[in-house]
Amino acid sequence: MSAESYILVGTAVSRSPSPAMMNAAFKAVGVPASYRAESIEAGGLAEFFSGCKRAGIAGVSVTMPFKTEIMPLLDVLDERAREVGAVNTVKRVEKSYSGFNTDIDGILKPLHVLAKERKLMRGAVIGAGGAARAFVGAMHRLGCREVAVVARNRPHASRVLGELGQRFPDMTLRVFRIERGDIEKLGEIDILFNAAPIGGNGARVPKELFALLKGGPVVFDAVYDPIETELVREARRWRCPTIPGHEMLLWQGLAAFEIWTGTKGPEETMREALIDALRGSAR
Repeated sequence: MSAESYILVGTAVSRSPSPAMMNAAFKAVGVPASYRAESIEAGGLAEFFSGCKRAGIAGVSVTMPFKTEIMPLLDVLDERAREVGAVNTVKRVEKSYSGFNTDIDGILKPLHVLAKERKLMRGAVIGAGGAARAFVGAMHRLGCREVAVVARNRPHASRVLGELGQRFPDMTLRVFRIERGDIEKLGEIDILFNAAPIGGNGARVPKELFALLKGGPVVFDAVYDPIETELVREARRWRCPTIPGHEMLLWQGLAAFEIWTGTKGPEETMREALIDALRGSAR
């Protein structure tokens, strides 16, 4: 059996721990496959994906900022991807390519126990990209019916919520600016999800956002490098339950592995490889 090739694509993925995690999984399960990361420029997705199809690449992981842009390039979209308007996992099926959203799994799995212990009725998400879309879909599945998007680009966030509002008409979706006066109008929330690239790579978290920690909401940061982000550290100081970003990366990866191979991924092997890669990048 010839080895299949899988690729992670984004604008800045050279330091991603995903190759270490996925290659460890392929090896552990005995699947002849390899996984690598390729950074491309914004605007270069169509050309890149055409090359993937010509080469017969078996699957693609899609990260910022291409999770929405990839959709019209695909032949088939699964229900979740259509629902939230974002794709993070692509699979070749014979000569066609199908798109899936496993970010929803990446959010729901780590929240499983906490969602049983407390009601998550009011949520807030920082950012309005693909991960934010997945958060809204995940919250809908958990019974949350009110989500606020906190963003700098209000027109863009409003457009995203307009789309999502049509797909989830029973949810109240509102936009707030990253300004203390606006954020304070939001009031106390049950869960805060960071879907923006803040708190990693030297990008500081706007201090105005710490007002959202009042009341001790669950704080889930999609940023995975560093392992303990500024937001998670501050949330722990406020005694908030926290979920670090590598948990989302792990569980969306496990879901992608199963889509690609038809086999459940080796959770502990993948977790160990992921943490080792993150610790290595910090040195």
